[in-house]
Amino acid sequence: MDKMTQKERLLEFIEFLKMGQNKFEKTVGLATGNIAHWDMNVPPKAQAKIYAAFPELNHVWLLTGVGEMLKEVQPEEEPSTPAVAVVNDTREQELLQSTIAALRETIEAQKLTIQALSDQVAMLKAHGTKPF
Repeated sequence: MDKMTQKERLLEFIEFLKMGQNKFEKTVGLATGNIAHWDMNVPPKAQAKIYAAFPELNHVWLLTGVGEMLKEVQPEEEPSTPAVAVVNDTREQELLQSTIAALRETIEAQKLTIQALSDQVAMLKAHGTKPF
């Protein structure tokens, strides 16, 4: 896991897109200046909007810094004839297995995030600071 925050990784993605922050916020459906007000993490509702607008963004990378910034994009298949239906079923299974694997990666990344946040709460409690 890298030392960058989720916000820093998101800004890196925006830079990669060669898109200004305001244009990105408008494209995603966020209020102008919204990103500037975030501390370190991208709020879950904003994540959902970002992933919907940019499905190529690797959510595991955004959350944890693990992996590549972009997902490997699979080319879309052309409509098939009934004679190719068995191949499509196999392809569907592969896509489902790939989706399941990606979701498992997300779960593992979220476990890491939860652990890191739990550690931060414990540290704050140890110093007599209320976490909320």
